[in-house]
Amino acid sequence: MQSNRWTGFLLVAITVIVGCMGKKHNKVTNSELKQLTEELFGYEDQIFRSRVQTNFQGQLTGRRFRDVAPQPFLAVDDEIFENPVVKRLRKLFDNYEMDTNQKENVTLEEKEEEERLLDALLETNSINRVINFCSDHGLVGKGNRTHREILRHVWFQQYPRHQNIDVATSSAFEHIFLGELKRGRKLTGLHNWISFNNAERSGDIDYWGYRLKNSLGNTTIPAVVNVAYRYVGHVSSTIFFIGTSPELEMSLITLCYFARPNKYCHISMNGTDFGIKTYVMNHRGRHAHLATAFPQY
Repeated sequence: MQSNRWTGFLLVAITVIVGCMGKKHNKVTNSELKQLTEELFGYEDQIFRSRVQTNFQGQLTGRRFRDVAPQPFLAVDDEIFENPVVKRLRKLFDNYEMDTNQKENVTLEEKEEEERLLDALLETNSINRVINFCSDHGLVGKGNRTHREILRHVWFQQYPRHQNIDVATSSAFEHIFLGELKRGRKLTGLHNWISFNNAERSGDIDYWGYRLKNSLGNTTIPAVVNVAYRYVGHVSSTIFFIGTSPELEMSLITLCYFARPNKYCHISMNGTDFGIKTYVMNHRGRHAHLATAFPQY
């Protein structure tokens, strides 16, 4: 059964990619994207925003990194961790090899943890709404595929992160949610507040201050931030949403991967215009994979 499941996935991955990434132009308008993403935001459980507190402290300017924040950045109520998607998401946080030069060896147990996260995601309105939208607009190739197979390909398909190696070292999920070390020297990715908070709690991340922040509508609630941090002996900066559910973030990125690959993707939440920038990777002319995605404003 397990073998048939993954064999079927490999076949459907080709259908998905040919159907969506091969189209240089599509008929999805920016207005449609903003209307849909407002709808997705409407599905949100407001407990996420009400249970997350920020402590910005010092602001960094220019390109120089320095620590202007002696205290942690995020304080998250434990109630959030009981959310079914969040609970299964956090199970994956110790599953991957951070160095993009090192081959990923995903165990059967780790694959099952990915499947359980997909189970939880597929129970949400936002994920199903996005995939149906992509299918209705011809962004997902027509064929014998399921929502699960599409999500598995976008988020968990392993691929080489560099052109000069030919072994699977990365996935969209690992890069976007957890971050990676490029050639063992440069921190990249880590565009998720839940994993950032998880690493802060464990003492692995030292928050150094913020560069920019933007709020939703007329509120003072921060929605998108650019922060600096020290992690595994390296200093970097990253951009992520704050107080959004995993299903909303994965829905937004999945939508933009199909509708605006390698482009600025217009979105709107609570009347505030944002964008998501997606980058797609083609390894030696093979299938296109989601390399990274993050909010812009």
